[in-house]
Amino acid sequence: MDFKVEYVLYLYSFISIALIFYNIKYIFSKNRENEVHKFLVNKYIKEYDNDIILLKRRENIDRKYYKKIVKELKNINNLLAFHDAIMLKKETEDFKIYKDFIYDVFLDLSIFYNKKSDMEKALFAYIIGELNIEKENNRKLDTKIINFLEKPSVYLVENTLKAFIRLGHKDSLIKTLNILNFKKISHNEKLISDGLLEYKGDKLELAKELWEYRNQWMIPYVKSIIKFIRVIGSDFKEEFYQALKNENLHIEIKIDLIRYFGKVKYNKILDYLLDLFETKKNVDSNLLIVIATTLGNYPSERTVEALKKGMTNSNWYIRNNSCVSFLALNPLKENIDEILNGNDKYARDILIYQLEKGDK
Repeated sequence: MDFKVEYVLYLYSFISIALIFYNIKYIFSKNRENEVHKFLVNKYIKEYDNDIILLKRRENIDRKYYKKIVKELKNINNLLAFHDAIMLKKETEDFKIYKDFIYDVFLDLSIFYNKKSDMEKALFAYIIGELNIEKENNRKLDTKIINFLEKPSVYLVENTLKAFIRLGHKDSLIKTLNILNFKKISHNEKLISDGLLEYKGDKLELAKELWEYRNQWMIPYVKSIIKFIRVIGSDFKEEFYQALKNENLHIEIKIDLIRYFGKVKYNKILDYLLDLFETKKNVDSNLLIVIATTLGNYPSERTVEALKKGMTNSNWYIRNNSCVSFLALNPLKENIDEILNGNDKYARDILIYQLEKGDK
């Protein structure tokens, strides 16, 4: 795949992601504009304060009120108002004693919302994540939300994953990904990897468990895990190095693993990279483009010679990245002069281009 095509795909992904969040935020903002919404928010704030008084006294909340709040929150506008009200209280110390009560409410509501549209299910899952609705040693609500994923839309998948990420529920998150993989439901890898960065729990522990599924999951899921690990900078050098030795490894996964070594230095990988870069066998051009960039972090005489050769390649991206990496290694003047005075027009032109670019 030409990198111009890849840029277009990234742009398409960005637009898709933006549309998802625009739809969610539009629903919220539209409801916040009217006076009825403001009235409902104030109503739920007052009810919260009253509930806290009862709970602090260790008194049970009236069963009639419980049924009333469950009934009210079956209305999406009431649910949105309740969300806004509780968001104002979420960071208070009192919210901890309120969570058990509201957990049971949402557990009952999950049965109702399971029969609604994907957009309403997505909003319900979104609110659970936003409000951190959970109960210690209880994953019944997680199971109910996972059951939403019968034939999910991208909105529903995204908000279900986000809910478990924000709650820090690793097992439920992995179970969701397993179900999606089993159903052959793909999801945007950038959405997944960016979402994982918000994980509430131990990111390294999560990364280790996710990596265990590398041979079971679809390519987009594996790629998102690698990107997540690359961004958090976890030490997976040996694991990734060993994975690269698999000759049957998919090219897209191989490219992402090599990108990792562009950020996390591991001298053990150098011979592998150079062997691939120098081979006369037919190697995917996108792989060579990424290797050319990665080699800029691995100074050696052999690296310099390989990059000089890369600057003669007929593919502009390989030439350009080879040249950028070559200059990043602070080559001797004689190496630069050799190219400028040499007979290869490709190498000479790309070097002049980069040198002039650097002078600007």
